[in-house]
Amino acid sequence: MVGMIFQNPDNQIIATVVEDDIAWALTVRGMPAALIVERVADAMEAVSIAHLRGLPPHKLSGGQRQRLAIAGVLALRPQCIIADEATSQLDPLSRQEIAALLQQLNREHGLAVIQVTHLLEEAALAQRIIVMEQGQIVMEGPPPVIFADLERLRQLKLAIPEPIELAARLRRVGFPLSPGALTVEAIARELVQ
Repeated sequence: MVGMIFQNPDNQIIATVVEDDIAWALTVRGMPAALIVERVADAMEAVSIAHLRGLPPHKLSGGQRQRLAIAGVLALRPQCIIADEATSQLDPLSRQEIAALLQQLNREHGLAVIQVTHLLEEAALAQRIIVMEQGQIVMEGPPPVIFADLERLRQLKLAIPEPIELAARLRRVGFPLSPGALTVEAIARELVQ
């Protein structure tokens, strides 16, 4: 099964209470009540919203609503999650939290995560990147390979993340950074070694 997380979480929130919203898809599938309770609890725990269980979704922040949407998908136990611009309507902190959550779900739950994004700082965290232009694949590979060709990314009118620009400038002036130094943290670790 494939689960889908949309750009606007409000497009997939149905119920008037957080816990009921997560249970909705399980209920309409006719799952036993005990299994629904277990899966809802597991999903809320996985995305850190158990403390919000009795609240109405409209009282949640954007990041919390996106977590609710993810929990609703997780309760179905998909093998793959497609996140379609799932962070684009969020503030920078919530964007980082949701991106980290998707990585955690991949690592800890073995879920395949396909993240559709125009934000290269999110793409830099992926295991593999596919760059598309007008429906065609124009670049693909692991992040170090993709970000080794900044000129091509600029030609595609993609905004290069500041840490990746910084790493490129440091390499040009002689700092021996590895191709995998794509975040501020990774750059700092390599500079102090």
